[in-house]
Amino acid sequence: MTAGGSGFVVSEDGYILTNNHVVENASSLRVYFPNREYVDAEFIGGDPLTDVAVIRIPEASVAGTLSFGDSDEVDVGEWVLAIGNPGIGGGDALDYSVTAGIISARGRNLNLLQRDLQGRSTPNGDPLGGFAIEDFIQTDAVINPGNSGGPMVDMSGRVVGINSAIASRTGYYQGYGFAIPINLAQRVMEDLIEFGQVRRPQIGVNIREVAPEDAEYYGLPAVEGAFVSGVTEGGPADQAGIREEDVIVAIEGEPIAAFNELKDVVEGSNGRPLDLKVWREGEVLDFVLSPRRVDEPSDEGGFETNWRIGIAGGLAFDLATERKGPFAALGDGVTQTWAVITSSLDGLYHMITGAISSCNMSGPIGIAEVSGAMASQGIDSFIWFIAVLSTAVGLLNLFPIPVLDGGHLMFYAYEAVSGRPPSDRFLRVLMTAGLVLVLSVMLFALFNDIFCP
Repeated sequence: MTAGGSGFVVSEDGYILTNNHVVENASSLRVYFPNREYVDAEFIGGDPLTDVAVIRIPEASVAGTLSFGDSDEVDVGEWVLAIGNPGIGGGDALDYSVTAGIISARGRNLNLLQRDLQGRSTPNGDPLGGFAIEDFIQTDAVINPGNSGGPMVDMSGRVVGINSAIASRTGYYQGYGFAIPINLAQRVMEDLIEFGQVRRPQIGVNIREVAPEDAEYYGLPAVEGAFVSGVTEGGPADQAGIREEDVIVAIEGEPIAAFNELKDVVEGSNGRPLDLKVWREGEVLDFVLSPRRVDEPSDEGGFETNWRIGIAGGLAFDLATERKGPFAALGDGVTQTWAVITSSLDGLYHMITGAISSCNMSGPIGIAEVSGAMASQGIDSFIWFIAVLSTAVGLLNLFPIPVLDGGHLMFYAYEAVSGRPPSDRFLRVLMTAGLVLVLSVMLFALFNDIFCP
């Protein structure tokens, strides 16, 4: 299957910026130029949470590059050009088109990436869409399929965004186009080039936009800010003095109108202390918050560095009010049980191979937290979770691992094949080893639960 999109060269050594959805899972990449010449490209890295990807062509193929503008300085009403290749994959009649329009809005969060990431999870089992960063620039410049990944430039020819998405009922342009701000894309690009992945602070904010009713109730001077609805006990935010029902109104001296602006600034902090202004009980208070470093397993193996500030959650989710059917509840139980088991097995693997790192394994407290999350989804989901988890733990005893009961099924099989039971000495050694292993893993996981942020 062949698919395509647009992109643009940003450096003399051949790096190209595009959308992650254009090149993700591609078995091979080929870049075509306006003169109809083409060259094979190398995939450097992609970030589904921002929909930014970097590929590379040989330096000898670079005929020119685009320079970056400052997307923070783009104003509503400013003219821009959207450049791309809407004819890709459907003939060459519309190849290399340029359209003009104005900036209609900034900071749009439409949950487009969240919907695209449905069904995908982090290595820890959290929904991947909960960490998506949407801070789109909206434009009425025409963007159609094939334009994705192309540059949006200002009237000086500097890139201020990457054409990424449209809002449409037909799949084609209806007046609403969206671009990733180049300041955000540039930070992602630099990490992908240097590290092969994005080193980002996963701030875990359980937060929502401030509504007019909130502004009236809390006495806010404007309907702006990020409402904090949960703080992790002992985490950086808790230690700094942030509380539930605080409203973060500014970070690093810049006003916060929406949650995405908060995530954007923290992402670029690389762990340095951040100055926050928080509205609480009719006054603005100053706080200094230092994100905490956490090394977590990555999808590709090894570990990635994240920074946490300890404000709990990912997005704002309302508790379920409807009673789930048995199949939906069973599905929740299987999903959460699988997340607990895979997380623990992944942590055990890294511990055995010597790649020991904090927070890579769930212990009894972690499982209790998952149980609480399932309980919030309704009694049916909680019961099925406990039932499936208990069944999964029981099934472990059927395999030849040195657990306390000696994996009796495997020993019966051994006796049936060999004609004699295992010796008492062998059973004692195996059971002792099993006890040591199980207790060691439990203690290791428990320490993770207690001491990790």
